Amino acid sequence: KSARGDIRFEGCDASGGWVAIKNNGSKVINMKGWTLKKVINGVDKYSYTFTAENNAQPGKEMRLVASGMKDEATYGDITVENFTWAPTGKFVLVDDKSAEKATMDIKIDN
Repeated sequence: KSARGDIRFEGCDASGGWVAIKNNGSKVINMKGWTLKKVINGVDKYSYTFTAENNAQPGKEMRLVASGMKDEATYGDITVENFTWAPTGKFVLVDDKSAEKATMDIKIDN
């Protein structure tokens, strides 16, 4: 995991059902225009672009739940259109100016 700023990846579901980010800062961050991407083998496979309603609250986690796991979503989770986040690859979070803010590599050990 790496981060440039207050927003960081917190974790993900091993089966690809959700990914979580957290605002570790002290101020609300409006996520409008930020994009969370899932990169597999160097290709942007899945993505979600945040809307004006998506505010990262200080000290709080935001979960983005894949549509294939929407039955497990709880209040406050964001359900995204992609069926899965896939359990391998790299998560990348970019801000509204396309500057990379956080990354998280996912590897499965056999």
